[in-house]
Amino acid sequence: MKITAAPASGALFGGWSDDCAGQGATCTLTLSADRNTVAHFRPNKNIAFVTSGTMIPGTIGSSLAAADAFCVSSAKAAFLGGTVWKAWLSTSSATTNINAATHVGASTTGWIRVDGRPIATSMANLLAGKIYYPFRLNELGSDGIAGAVITGTNSDGSPNVGATCADWTSITGMGFFGAMSQTVFWSAAFLIAGDTCGNPFGIYCFENDTGMAAVAAPVAPSNARHAFLSASLWTPGGGVAAADAVCQSDATASGVPNASNYRALLTTTIAATDASRISLSGQPWYRLDGAQLFLSAADLADPAAGKLVTSLAFTSAGEYRAASDITWTGNQIAPSSTSMINNCNNWTSSSASVLASFGSSYDSWFTWWVDTTVVQLPCNTPGHLYCFER
Repeated sequence: MKITAAPASGALFGGWSDDCAGQGATCTLTLSADRNTVAHFRPNKNIAFVTSGTMIPGTIGSSLAAADAFCVSSAKAAFLGGTVWKAWLSTSSATTNINAATHVGASTTGWIRVDGRPIATSMANLLAGKIYYPFRLNELGSDGIAGAVITGTNSDGSPNVGATCADWTSITGMGFFGAMSQTVFWSAAFLIAGDTCGNPFGIYCFENDTGMAAVAAPVAPSNARHAFLSASLWTPGGGVAAADAVCQSDATASGVPNASNYRALLTTTIAATDASRISLSGQPWYRLDGAQLFLSAADLADPAAGKLVTSLAFTSAGEYRAASDITWTGNQIAPSSTSMINNCNNWTSSSASVLASFGSSYDSWFTWWVDTTVVQLPCNTPGHLYCFER
């Protein structure tokens, strides 16, 4: 008996599991016993993912062939199909002089995650930080939420010289890493001290197959609520009313509908998500570029649960922030918690001797709400605001 996998419009055949495993789109089975098989399909757009498996960076080799082969085998094991898969890694001019952006395909018309959400619509946008959803998902669709990914690559796709494990040939020395939860520093986040080149890490894999459909920007539903990062900086003082005024002014200046309904996500002795300010009932929030922030409104309550789908690093003016921004929050727990301290005396003080908590807008991990490196800053510091529609 022959079975043919016939993908619907907009889909591709990725492979068979069980009794047809390893065969092409048409599977031939001998019915000498009960048989079972599953056809796997995927969108006809190029995919990018973080590998669920790991490699020892210092054993990859300067040609990157081993890393590319690892991407191919990872994709095949997940029934993603495809032919051309490339690792996001760079080497210096001392050896093969590979620029990661060129290696994975500078002319590719965008990438999606395995769940279908768009990452970026082009290489130019990827390098410019115009990212809709962070990589986070592996080839199997599991969400790693946060973690270090070895890249050896700067934010512009060029090699970070001195941090490529001797062009992936030495298990001693430091490597350069990206952060899978971030939309700004996904490729170029930090160095890890010590001989990290001998430790196992995941890598980014990019598909670059021809004939794929272009990746489009996401579109928010018509009844969605929206949230944005303030384009304006605000120095605490004047209470939450002053912060709300910044959100509303920014929304008005950029022509955002319902400008008067925006409130700053700040905690005081009243929770930021108190019904009198930003309700956890109703539709979830989307960024102004159409990217979904939460699957449900209630997910805003607990940052530690990792339920922020993408970062809030998109301003009312339409700017994808490409910097490590300070964004005021007011406590080190959650928007649903009240705060007796760490909030500039209920945001009325601009004193350098008074401190408040802040988050990092570029991250989709819990650090969007509480920064874990500095934790608190003086209240005379200008910072951004998270502005949410009520």
